[in-house]
Amino acid sequence: MIFGLLGRNGNRKDRLCRHCKEYIDTNTDNLMLVMLGKKGGRYFLYFHTGCLEPWTLEQKRKRAERLKERKGGRPTGSSVKDLREQSPELAAKREWLVRRQARLIRYILNSEDKEKIRKWKLEVEELRGQISEILPFQVKKPGRRTNASIEMLSRKTGWAVKPVGYKA
Repeated sequence: MIFGLLGRNGNRKDRLCRHCKEYIDTNTDNLMLVMLGKKGGRYFLYFHTGCLEPWTLEQKRKRAERLKERKGGRPTGSSVKDLREQSPELAAKREWLVRRQARLIRYILNSEDKEKIRKWKLEVEELRGQISEILPFQVKKPGRRTNASIEMLSRKTGWAVKPVGYKA
């Protein structure tokens, strides 16, 4: 588990220890942890030299509890997760169709033969229809594709797919 950059320094002013909530005296050795926030900013956490280890163990325990509650995968209330609980056969069929669709899209991206691309495009559109019959909800944002591959896919197939963050 990665927390951030760790440094050892002496404070010029009193800082609050993140673990024991006591002030760290000026010019005494302490540990400073630099972490990146979700929006790209940095923030600094200060610890007594003996407080870092218990704090990291506590954070690791809290994270394990959070992950145990969620158990990964789709969030609760998601139609895909509900489908998996209600009808495992349909969920397995949908997963197979989605994987086949992804494979055909990879073929389209790697091929230059217009006839094959046209054939695969028709198959993908047919698969999309079958997928939406099983579960009408489908994520519109193409996952794990670069903007360049999305642009190439729309150029080759004529689909109106705009890359993430596309501005006309």
